[in-house]
Amino acid sequence: MAKTAAFPNKGRRVKEYALAEGAAFLMGAAVVVAAGEADEAGADPAAIAGFALHDAGAMPHVDRVLIAKAEDGSTFFMEGDRAPTQADIGESYGLIKDADGIWIVDTTEDTVTPAFIEDVDLTRGLFEVSIPAEYRQLAP
Repeated sequence: MAKTAAFPNKGRRVKEYALAEGAAFLMGAAVVVAAGEADEAGADPAAIAGFALHDAGAMPHVDRVLIAKAEDGSTFFMEGDRAPTQADIGESYGLIKDADGIWIVDTTEDTVTPAFIEDVDLTRGLFEVSIPAEYRQLAP
């Protein structure tokens, strides 16, 4: 069963960027910005600008994308490679794109860990994630 795409929770700040040529990501993708253009982050991202609010090319102007920026005070709900538990709160994990192209929390990654677990929603099976300053690509 396909996972739910990442979506913003607290401290939502949305910004529009030009879409990098050839970008083909899904809603909820971890995004980086280079030379004013947004593209999907690579594997084990060490820098994240935010998360895409729609699939690449889905806006009326297909060369633009809206992202929810990763900033101080912003959080995002995400699924993970397993169900969250109360013990996850306060831990840091990686992010990974699953086989369906959906970005999820990777609880097995302990080297590059841009997903700090602020809280968990046990009913919906979601991690509430913030991106620590050292992993945020853009200044506020």
